[in-house]
Amino acid sequence: MCIRDSYNLIKKEPEPKVKPPLYHSKFDPLIPPTGSTLGLKTTPVPGVYNLSGSMVLDSSVRLRAEASTFGRPKDSFVETSPKPKTKKSLSPGSRMRASLSPTTIKSMKMRDSIKPPVPKRDEVPIMGLRSSKDFILSNAVDVILASPVKKQDKDVDWLKRDDYGKVPTYLTQVKEHLKEEYEQVRRQQLEEQEQRQSQIRKLTDEEVEELRRSLQAKLEDVTRKYQRRSYLTTFDTLSMLKRKEEYEKEIAFLEKEIEKLNKRYIFVDMRSSANIH
Repeated sequence: MCIRDSYNLIKKEPEPKVKPPLYHSKFDPLIPPTGSTLGLKTTPVPGVYNLSGSMVLDSSVRLRAEASTFGRPKDSFVETSPKPKTKKSLSPGSRMRASLSPTTIKSMKMRDSIKPPVPKRDEVPIMGLRSSKDFILSNAVDVILASPVKKQDKDVDWLKRDDYGKVPTYLTQVKEHLKEEYEQVRRQQLEEQEQRQSQIRKLTDEEVEELRRSLQAKLEDVTRKYQRRSYLTTFDTLSMLKRKEEYEKEIAFLEKEIEKLNKRYIFVDMRSSANIH
């Protein structure tokens, strides 16, 4: 934080930074390091070089391939005439062009071109073209000679239409679709009803009497067992209390089943022998 006082009113000029001298190594940069493998792929030196750590460059050993940095000198290239291509090295399209005349090739190129060629620099476009056509008079003549447009009658008699008074086709299709669905649902209901009727059987009078006698005997047996314990006012164990409650439930169930047998028609569900209707 800068404190404002009389000493800070005059700005001090920054001291110029003095760059240190550039570093130069005392060793020769052309000498490879000890055990170097750089630049040995295209040289006669195998593996590694300078294993002894010598600080003197051996001029007899060439560590770089010829022209491996900036290429060959400009005057070292020798111009040679290109080899003529044989028919075997040519592509099928080149062989066909070689067999055609220059005029045919030129016509083929003109036919294949889609856009017109770009005008050359020395080609001057034609300037100052004017037309003597009177566009106003021409438009007036076209309008006068044009045939009048036939106007349609605005008063349309909708009663004379071909489809007047007829049911639309889409409504007929919807009705047929709904009718098919109703028929399918009714068939399923009839099949389910037939299946239920085949699983339910009516008991005969002899079967009802035999069932009533068996239920009455079962009720008397359970009532006798229950009455043996009815005099007990206290139950010492939990099992005695539980057995008393089971007897009461069984007696109530048997009384309801016997009361069902007093109906005029008795039906039995064959899927479960315990269901009586």
